[in-house]
Amino acid sequence: MTSRLFSFASAGFLLLALLVGGASREEVIAPDIVGLLALPLLGWAIWRLRDRPPEQSERFAFAILAGCFLVGLVQLIPLPPGLWTALPGRGPIVADLAAAGLAPGWAPISLKPQATVSALLCLIPAAALFLSLRTLDQPGRRRLVLLILGVGIASAVVGGLQVVGGPDSPLRFYAVTNPDPAVGFFSNRNHLASLFVCIVPFATLEALEAAARRPPGRVRVFIMLALILLAAAGVAMTQSRAGALLLGLALLGAAAMAWRSGLLSSGGRGSLGRTILAGGVLLLALAAIGGPVILGGVLDRAGGSLDTEIRIPAAQIAGGAALTYAPVGSGLGSFVPVYMMHETPTSMQNTYVNHAHDDWLELLVETGLLGAAVMIAFLVWFARAAWRAWRRHHGPDPSKGGGIAARAASLVIGLLLAHSLVDYPLRTPAMMCLFALACGLMLAPRADIADTADL
Repeated sequence: MTSRLFSFASAGFLLLALLVGGASREEVIAPDIVGLLALPLLGWAIWRLRDRPPEQSERFAFAILAGCFLVGLVQLIPLPPGLWTALPGRGPIVADLAAAGLAPGWAPISLKPQATVSALLCLIPAAALFLSLRTLDQPGRRRLVLLILGVGIASAVVGGLQVVGGPDSPLRFYAVTNPDPAVGFFSNRNHLASLFVCIVPFATLEALEAAARRPPGRVRVFIMLALILLAAAGVAMTQSRAGALLLGLALLGAAAMAWRSGLLSSGGRGSLGRTILAGGVLLLALAAIGGPVILGGVLDRAGGSLDTEIRIPAAQIAGGAALTYAPVGSGLGSFVPVYMMHETPTSMQNTYVNHAHDDWLELLVETGLLGAAVMIAFLVWFARAAWRAWRRHHGPDPSKGGGIAARAASLVIGLLLAHSLVDYPLRTPAMMCLFALACGLMLAPRADIADTADL
């Protein structure tokens, strides 16, 4: 009973994060609220893991999670004046203090400590969900995947109504947002596109598991294929160029999942393969008919001039800042003031830049070599886990766990990491929670899950 209650609590929190955690601007209070509300779930997950030594497969992942918090905590440690004033990039601050007749006092590495605290708070929801996944059984994990698919459907409906309603639609929930395309429950169309792209592997996972059942769930297979088509239409409504490119990669990944599952090999095992193939043909036919219409906005934006983009100049300024503050970084959450300090009259734009539009580069600016080490460690863990998931032959039987679900999760993680090269989807609590869920699905359910341990 306790495990079931915890499963529903995890699902409820994930739903909250997806619905209200769609913004990343500092003046939006929702991310902090999500972080605070994650504390009870985090404590409950840790309590459920008590007296259970980490399994070999999860020790490295736990160490990386701890490293994420360690980076920010180190940046908050007060340092004596003689030490922090000698850090790279602090010369202008010391000069300003001298000009004001003030002597340097104790200060941390972070140039904006309050923003670093907020950044650490934003990590709590992701940590809570990842640890929750480590205590959930297979039905509980699947419940979270189905919840994401449900939110994807709701986002497509809301996004369509936003497009119909135009810039003044009351369904645009944020004051600072894209006024014309669909944004769903997010403030940024690119982040909604990320959600739709991630729907594709999860819908494929559900379709393959339905096809593997005896008798096969043909209706569920076609529902999932229709959901993939809806996700494609949703990407088109966002008019996100990165989303359109990632959608193509997601569809290729979905095809690879179907092939690797064995359902399509040797004629697809009779009726199971024919069900998937027929659904795939229908999906392609519908896409061919509606594609020229729904992709019009994406193609129009793709023909725009790169001179109007903020990404290239922002990346150039951020790259210079990364070198300035290396090797310790400027502090988590400090990008905006650091960016402003490094702008020149020729590089200034008539646009507020709150992120580098390259999260890898922004993390390097803020965290330096210590953050880079954590990122490299994560990539090593991810590469090893993905290699195991795709190398071994796993059918889509959901009772086996960790196989086909891990492949879907690896696609989600890879797509979000790729999108982070040109945007910042993981700066929103919603997408960070989805990312954490995918990381949890990369590992099979723990072998020692039992209600008797939940007192």
